Amino acid sequence: MFVVRKGVVSVTQDDIVRHYLTRGGFFGEICLVHPAERRTATIIAVTPCELAALHRSDYHDVRA
Repeated sequence: MFVVRKGVVSVTQDDIVRHYLTRGGFFGEICLVHPAERRTATIIAVTPCELAALHRSDYHDVRA
């Protein structure tokens, strides 16, 4: 999972921009819970970005 720390990303589905995420926005959370799940969107950086990553193993450590 990724959290936007700085910048703007677009959330695209079927070649249509559905949303823009800015500071505090997150994506990739579905893969933490359902790793075999297919991607539901494409994320594209609109401006230079800084992201924080939460890896699956860290997520499971926090939940335990």
